[in-house]
Amino acid sequence: MSIAIEPRSSGIGVPSFGNHLLQLVGEPFLFSRRSYGDELVLHFGERLLGPVRRNKHGEFRYEHGTHSLHLRGSAWVIKGGRIPSIANGGFHADPQPELAEGVGQGNNEREPPITPGARVTAAIPFSVEREAVKGFGLRIDLADGSSAIVLPTPEELDEEPIPVGTTLPEIADWELRTPHGILVVGPGLKWEFTTPEGV
Repeated sequence: MSIAIEPRSSGIGVPSFGNHLLQLVGEPFLFSRRSYGDELVLHFGERLLGPVRRNKHGEFRYEHGTHSLHLRGSAWVIKGGRIPSIANGGFHADPQPELAEGVGQGNNEREPPITPGARVTAAIPFSVEREAVKGFGLRIDLADGSSAIVLPTPEELDEEPIPVGTTLPEIADWELRTPHGILVVGPGLKWEFTTPEGV
């Protein structure tokens, strides 16, 4: 399958990939799930079931949304709407104090900060320029008053030397996967949108 790629590198300012984020506006929040490497994935849209898989406990199917936001090499903060709470995590998770002002840590299992079914009202990209970090952040606002904020983080230095001639893949700050394609943002001031053939 071939893909169309729209790579971009931007200077500091308003990111030019905002139109791709419009696919998320109006979609209902379904659930969040932590995945490999402490990555948080927020699922939106229609609930789908993956193919049947088997393990030693029997058959199972993964649930996922038609739209998913993967918070990979980034720090993130989720502010609750109906219950004043905050959840944060990711690499170098050090949310700015003003983001968490007046809220307490919530129990995300019993009281998820985002109400299931709350629709996305805005997806707003922004540029970040602070010590050791240049990149693109994202704020998602939902109808229940909650919001998710994604912040790029400094690149981690490898503790062990990498063999000469070996290259490691870059880890994106965040990705938005939709039926129309995948928006990959970061690290740094880079982004790319890939579209499956026929879409």
